[in-house]
Amino acid sequence: MEERLKENIRKIVYDRITTLRHEDKFLPEFIKFFQERFGDSLIAVIFYGSRLFDPVKNDGLYDFYVIVDFYEKVHSSIWHILLNRILPPSVYMAEVSVDDQRVGAKYNIISFQDFIKYIVDPPEIYIVGRFSKAVYIAYARDEYIKWKISDLIRKAMYFCLVYTIPMLDDLEKFDLERLIFEILSLSYKGEVRIEDPNKLSNLLEADKDFYFNVYVPMFLDYVKQNEGIIFEIDRSEDVFKKTWAVVGDPIPSKQEVINFLKVSARRGVLRWPKGLITFRGYREYLERKVKKSGEDVELSEIDKRYPLIFGWRHVIKLLREGKLKSGIQREIETKQIRQKGEI
Repeated sequence: MEERLKENIRKIVYDRITTLRHEDKFLPEFIKFFQERFGDSLIAVIFYGSRLFDPVKNDGLYDFYVIVDFYEKVHSSIWHILLNRILPPSVYMAEVSVDDQRVGAKYNIISFQDFIKYIVDPPEIYIVGRFSKAVYIAYARDEYIKWKISDLIRKAMYFCLVYTIPMLDDLEKFDLERLIFEILSLSYKGEVRIEDPNKLSNLLEADKDFYFNVYVPMFLDYVKQNEGIIFEIDRSEDVFKKTWAVVGDPIPSKQEVINFLKVSARRGVLRWPKGLITFRGYREYLERKVKKSGEDVELSEIDKRYPLIFGWRHVIKLLREGKLKSGIQREIETKQIRQKGEI
């Protein structure tokens, strides 16, 4: 990608992630909470999730990434330092009050070093996929940090574009809107979700201009730089009416992407028991997720008292019943069923 194009995209990203599109009376209180909690170790606070793009939403938790300098400076327990270092981020609970209204947030602690690593050379989709979507920098230590995060988000978005292309080879053709939808869905394919990711259309609509302004020039540059992989079917002068198809062998290959997403799903499940340790209210959070999926899981008193020991039997039961599947697993099974029906 040419340096001029990189800089143009970086500016688009910067403008979006430094602009809050609606007032939120709780956000300043959360920032104050993080500043008091982490002091001079705090590098940035990034606001994401449904409360960011849906201003009228009055239920559910706020979501934040809290970037710090060193885990040793923010955790008093060696155990929590190790948990954060082994499989970042670690998720915790925060609560604030405004006008007698109390709201909660789950916040992910990650060091700046790990944040960079998990985007520049990601071992899984979890973090790089999150930052392929619109976010807001609610706090940054200085202007350099804002620009650095902007560039990392640009890299995250390009990574997800490149890893989406191989997954489009089953489509006879795709347009730009379908391409962007598939890019946004990539992170869900690498997760074991209790509830189906039915909010993708809302995510796309909430920041449609932003996604088009970033992903369209990225994609056109990818087509230019990778001759023979993408074929232009409809040669309309209007780029939004054009369609393309994958005809060559992209790098990474489709199987490499599938393997990457499967590893991501396994790493995601490993975060569950860690969440039970670090996140007060995590059990209730998972229970709400289960109820949204239509499942009825009865937790006994011993389950609630020792969730790390006895709670796994419910997870194993849901796995055996096929209720907990990664997005890529569901996609593969759906394709197999479709192929059998065509035989």
